[in-house]
Amino acid sequence: MPRITTRERQRAKQAGRRPRYLCTWTDEHGKRCQRLAFTDKNAATRFELDQRDRSKAIKAGLIEPEQESMHEHRTACIYTHLDAFQQQLALVGIGGGRRSKPTDKYVQSVREIIVRFIQWTGPRYSMPVKGIQDISLERAIAWADNLETHGWTTPTGKHKPYSGHSINAFIGTLTMFTAWAERTKRIANDPLKDLGRRRTSKLHTQRTHVRRSITPEQIASLLEAAESRPLTAAQTINRGPRKGELGAKVSDERAAQLKTKGQERATLYLTLFWTGLRRSEAKALEWGDVILDAQQPLLRLRGHTTKAKRSDVLALHPELISRLVQLKASHGPEVSNCEPVFTTIPNRNTFKKDLEAAGIEAVENDRHFDMHAIRVSLTTFLASQGVGQRIAQAHMRHTDPKLTAITYTDAEALPIAAAINTLPSISQSKISGNEADQPAVGRDGSSGEENPAAHRPLLGGGFGQYEALPVTNQGAKKTEGASRKPLTGHDLSPSVIIRETGLEPATFWSQTRRSTKLSYTLLRLLL
Repeated sequence: MPRITTRERQRAKQAGRRPRYLCTWTDEHGKRCQRLAFTDKNAATRFELDQRDRSKAIKAGLIEPEQESMHEHRTACIYTHLDAFQQQLALVGIGGGRRSKPTDKYVQSVREIIVRFIQWTGPRYSMPVKGIQDISLERAIAWADNLETHGWTTPTGKHKPYSGHSINAFIGTLTMFTAWAERTKRIANDPLKDLGRRRTSKLHTQRTHVRRSITPEQIASLLEAAESRPLTAAQTINRGPRKGELGAKVSDERAAQLKTKGQERATLYLTLFWTGLRRSEAKALEWGDVILDAQQPLLRLRGHTTKAKRSDVLALHPELISRLVQLKASHGPEVSNCEPVFTTIPNRNTFKKDLEAAGIEAVENDRHFDMHAIRVSLTTFLASQGVGQRIAQAHMRHTDPKLTAITYTDAEALPIAAAINTLPSISQSKISGNEADQPAVGRDGSSGEENPAAHRPLLGGGFGQYEALPVTNQGAKKTEGASRKPLTGHDLSPSVIIRETGLEPATFWSQTRRSTKLSYTLLRLLL
């Protein structure tokens, strides 16, 4: 039976608490076990009897090993499971796709989110999570409601709400942990299987950190400020009555180093603008990835250095090519392909100081401009210059066209008013009936009715030096004769047009050997 030992009675008296009962039993392996369980004798007695009955059931084979393992996991500390989860996530990953081999930063962020849930206390939950059995659907919902209601506080003390993307990321991380616990037989059922995502509030459809674009003139000002600021900052007096004035002594060797540092930083910003690289991708860029001696200089991105883990090839602008050539020459005559292109990447504070030197506001009307917003400036600049969306999407390396057209394009910076002003007035553009009845005339003077294939898209992309002759009936007649090769593989016979009959639209029909019978039957039905 449970009892209170003299040692425990003395310790409890010194600590000012009630003494705990010592429970004693023999496990299934014949080992004597003891545990200080409860301050209530009835609860301690029930615990001791449960342990004895459990040991007898295991000996008799009434309890399966999986149930026994779950029982041990249930009594273990929650941080024991979290350590095992983090170790597996960092070693082999959880699930497939891009997260199969996560980075150390991602693993650490996952642990921090789960620790926040473990340590959270609120209404009806006055104690933090101690064991894995304490995780419940109601507690997760209350935690998500608390995140949505209270938000977070910036280092400057400003209160901001969490975006829907952030809250859903927190929920996804928590459900990933409980799903892993179910797969590893630590719990019988996943308690958060039906948690889902939060998408009912208007907050979840809004972006809290909206990035904006800047004009090419501001980009040029940023390059000038970044190139001159390292040397200017070293020459500025930081204390005394002349604080803020130029006049600090800088050696010639140090001045040369600072000038080179400024040129490298300006080249970095220009590279981010013309290529759309992310900060981590620019940091991993090596001289072996930059091909400058080819007829068309290119930038080859290695798969493991990109966000999508996909190798890509980017074209380089002539302005960027000259900058990269100068930067490579400044590194010396013999530059290894394994050396990084940019030795240092400026942090957030350095970038803000460059913006201040260039006269650019980092936050304007709650719209931010940071280093990643240079990608937004590039996409907006491509759209304003009339570059096709598909070309811009390929250059930005987006798999979804919505990212290019909506997320990374600043609609407020597009020349919408100029485009509207160039449109003709509808009150003065009346078309006469005779002009409307006339058939459309092609570039060669023939009407579109006689030459229907002239309206097909040109293979070369339009008129000019890459003009491709349309495939017409007249061109097909010229190819008939001795010079025409026999048909092999696909039948490339000329096409004819079936005229409108009733409400059926005009369609093209190929006079091939395969479709002769079908076209003849169709013509008989139409006639």
